[in-house]
Amino acid sequence: MDVGLKFPKGKTKKKRISHPASILGSRKGRCYLCGRYTQTEEHHIFGGPNRTLSEQYGLKADLCLECHQFGAHAVHKDQAVMDETGSL
Repeated sequence: MDVGLKFPKGKTKKKRISHPASILGSRKGRCYLCGRYTQTEEHHIFGGPNRTLSEQYGLKADLCLECHQFGAHAVHKDQAVMDETGSL
């Protein structure tokens, strides 16, 4: 805290952003691509600097670890699968 200042700054609160559910019908715990019930991660349809747009509009899908990152045809490894999920 700024103790001893003539005009100390007041506390500011960070604005909370609401994260809407996926508009794709994706659910936590079930992979959107393969349909398995397992641990899932959110995949944002728009990546990089446009990720906030994916959050804002609910353009995200829950994918299992294999379909998301680690499998042979994971969306982050296979451009054809990435393009397919982008056009969902």
